[in-house]
Amino acid sequence: MSSRQEKEACGALLANILAGAWRDPAPPVTFSERELEAAVLPLLKTSAGALAWWRIKDSPMRDAPVAAELLETYRLYILHAALNTERIEHVFTHFNRHGIQALLFKGHVNAVCYPEPNLRPYGDIDLLVGRAQYADARTLLDEISKGQGSTVDLHEDDGRHDGRDFATLYARRREMRAGNIEACVMGAEDHLRLLCFHFLKHGAWRPLWLCDIAAALEARPADFDWSLCIGTHAKRAEYVRLVIGLAHDLLGARTDETPARDAVLPRWLMRDVRRAWARQTSGNSFPPPPLRFDWRTPASMMRGVRRRFPGSIEATYSVGMKFNNFPRLPLRYASFLQLIGDNLTPSDRADSRTRRLRYF
Repeated sequence: MSSRQEKEACGALLANILAGAWRDPAPPVTFSERELEAAVLPLLKTSAGALAWWRIKDSPMRDAPVAAELLETYRLYILHAALNTERIEHVFTHFNRHGIQALLFKGHVNAVCYPEPNLRPYGDIDLLVGRAQYADARTLLDEISKGQGSTVDLHEDDGRHDGRDFATLYARRREMRAGNIEACVMGAEDHLRLLCFHFLKHGAWRPLWLCDIAAALEARPADFDWSLCIGTHAKRAEYVRLVIGLAHDLLGARTDETPARDAVLPRWLMRDVRRAWARQTSGNSFPPPPLRFDWRTPASMMRGVRRRFPGSIEATYSVGMKFNNFPRLPLRYASFLQLIGDNLTPSDRADSRTRRLRYF
């Protein structure tokens, strides 16, 4: 078996283990103990160990030696979830006191779509604020962290995201319980859309991201407005339908009553997603540091180029092209040239770009 085939087989195994793992109860186990043993390390590296335990906890496999590490991870994530809830409560208490409007997204918003929030671990607390309040929010976060470093990833909205500026997103907000407070989060339609774009933007890097999309899809409220989620921009609407179709084909997400129920995926897409899931378990950091840090020697420059040369999924999204069966290599080169341009951007502008939410 070639290296590419091995990667695809590893990705397919991860998909099989995680299929339906966000449901209560989880689907019956369709893999062997030996296959689970082969997948334990990738599952742990992708922060999906607790989900794997949830999948096997009601099966005879729960008593297998391989299950012990998954159970330990599941218990550890219970502590992480409690700590993150305290952090969210702390931040929103101070933001509310100072009149700062913020929207919570990803992380905690994803976690509540699962049967237990600890099944979906996360590190940073992602917050979106409007441009007018970004500086005040940044200063306040520095004050309340007391020099210990903030776990908040603060994003500044610049009002140019597909016509969905902060005022529009905030008007469609909903409230979600976090400890003793009600935190403002993105509307279900806007959030699912964001998750789909985030998944493509980063080249389908983590299987957990597709689980998030499947869980959000099946936990959507009864009044979910698909026209609002899909939007009016034809190409972006195609991206949303494509990712939802992937969640169905790879993980078995229920899409019968969605605009993606008849989605047709290009032949290479599922193959590349599986390979991406296998590759990212190899220990490479994500995201890699800016390319300019590798421009010290020719050898380091070549290593940096190889690390950052985009895959077909990331490239197609970054240059805004269709996901079809045409060759992807020209798009990968175009995307890489785009990346070079971003790395040549003056540092002050580059720093500003990192503050912006760029997934709409």
